[in-house]
Amino acid sequence: MHLFIVDLFISLDTVAPIIDGLNKKGKKTKICFVNPMQDFSHHKLIQYLNKSKFNQNHGQLCLGFFNKINYILLKIIISFPLLLLNKLDRIWNKIYNSTIFFNEKNFIKFLKKNNVKNVTIEDSLPKNKKKLIINACSKIGIPILCIASGLFTIKIKKNKEIYLFEKINLYLSPNLFAPYRKNILTSKKFLLCGSPRYDTKWIMKLKKIYNYKNKFQNKKIKIAYFLRTTSENHNVHLKLIEKIKKIKNIEIKFGNKPREIAPFKSSLFANNNLNSTELILWSDITISAPSSILVESVLRKKLTICLEYLTPEGKTASHFSDHKNVVMIAKSSNEAVNIINKFNSNEHKFNNIKDIGLFLNLFINNKNKNYSIVENIIKYY
Repeated sequence: MHLFIVDLFISLDTVAPIIDGLNKKGKKTKICFVNPMQDFSHHKLIQYLNKSKFNQNHGQLCLGFFNKINYILLKIIISFPLLLLNKLDRIWNKIYNSTIFFNEKNFIKFLKKNNVKNVTIEDSLPKNKKKLIINACSKIGIPILCIASGLFTIKIKKNKEIYLFEKINLYLSPNLFAPYRKNILTSKKFLLCGSPRYDTKWIMKLKKIYNYKNKFQNKKIKIAYFLRTTSENHNVHLKLIEKIKKIKNIEIKFGNKPREIAPFKSSLFANNNLNSTELILWSDITISAPSSILVESVLRKKLTICLEYLTPEGKTASHFSDHKNVVMIAKSSNEAVNIINKFNSNEHKFNNIKDIGLFLNLFINNKNKNYSIVENIIKYY
């Protein structure tokens, strides 16, 4: 049994293609949720994975009598009216970062009972949960695989550490943009494998999983705009959005980036009419500050605009800025508007296939059109 620990949606989004690949090989998998405020059991990705007889959705990992009582109390609180839930942001942060409904002892018992061969966690898992899971596995000799979520897209100079790297058996990295320390890069435990989320076959399969059909046929230019309401430059986004809305013959829909920790009832991301994949499929143009979402836009052959001037404060630039033949780089709101206007007047020219190939190789380690990122990863399970 291969156990997958899911925290936020980005965790599920990252490991789902690996689970699918293992199930296709007849290998058993189990999914456990460890964010007590978010249960993805009814999400289309889980419903798809559950169609396989080799996968089991355990649901929320809640072990021990008192933990189960506390979890029931939390579920009651989450059921409160939306007006009240929206006032509890600080509480959600505290619960997410500090509350665990299992301990090392009963987690070890759970691992043994389910005959778990290895455990996969996602790198952005809160440190206290990561430490508990890794220590428990280390005590009974169960290998830990840790996978990076999303993609590294921002240029940073500070060396990147991997928490408890010495106890991890294998670390799966999507690209080499993160400046890892030399001892990590040269370790046999570090594997440059690409991002399974952007595996070519999986990208195509997502359209079927979400059963996406474009019901919004019209002659307007359709724009998918991704943002996070908690970002430090949210007001700057709003100013650009007002400018875009003044352009003739456009329609704009918004997507919230999938790192919200709030309960689904009060989560903007969970209440999007279309998820990120569906939005990109719907769109002619995808707009975002530097983000891995832009890579999916390129894969789906959409005009892709990176708002380079909204790179997080303190960071120099994004890696997208080195690929101006693939991604349109906007260094101001006026430049973003000009790019849209050129598309609107059919002046935009689509990218060279060779440029796109180089871009995908660097960002997701997609070596060629026949290379399977997922197939390469599941060899290590």
